[in-house]
Amino acid sequence: MSRTTLRLRVGLSLPLTLLVCLFSCSERAGRADRSGEDGPSSGELAGDKMGGEGRGSDVSDVVRVHDGDERVDAIPGDRTETSAKTEVRAVCPPGETSCKDRMMWVCEQSGASWQPFQECGDGETCHEGACCSPACGGKQCGADGCGGECGECPEGELCGESGMCVCLPQCGGKECGDDSCGGSCGGCQAGFACAAGACLC
Repeated sequence: MSRTTLRLRVGLSLPLTLLVCLFSCSERAGRADRSGEDGPSSGELAGDKMGGEGRGSDVSDVVRVHDGDERVDAIPGDRTETSAKTEVRAVCPPGETSCKDRMMWVCEQSGASWQPFQECGDGETCHEGACCSPACGGKQCGADGCGGECGECPEGELCGESGMCVCLPQCGGKECGDDSCGGSCGGCQAGFACAAGACLC
């Protein structure tokens, strides 16, 4: 092989080798750049697993709320936390008594409900939370002391303070005559006579 031919081959192979090396290096650099743009880092991956902020619900942030025999886990700040607790709303003062018909009722200690306590005996009524015996001895009308009445007076009579019915005089528009209660509505002067409640000459 002549010295001229050898020089020609060496001169052609050297630029070709340089082009191959440059192309290979450029391709590797491109792959590295694409890997840095699209691939998540370990920190980003951890952040996604813990809610996107890099921090999840730590065990110390979980509160144990007891609802009777059932235990409920609630995270502070969660709107459902308050619903995990059961509250008993009082409907009556504990120990207070009340009446329904002839039965005494008592409010239980929790104040949550009324419970039957005692049925009143014969002749008794339940009044203001206690059994009561009406006091109507010798009375025709008026209060019996247990929230009731001892009786009613007939028309034309009123109940007096002693509990007896008293006749109400009927003298409206009358000058004289009977008052309908055994009394008189008035008398006429001499020379006048009573007629239909009026004094006539």
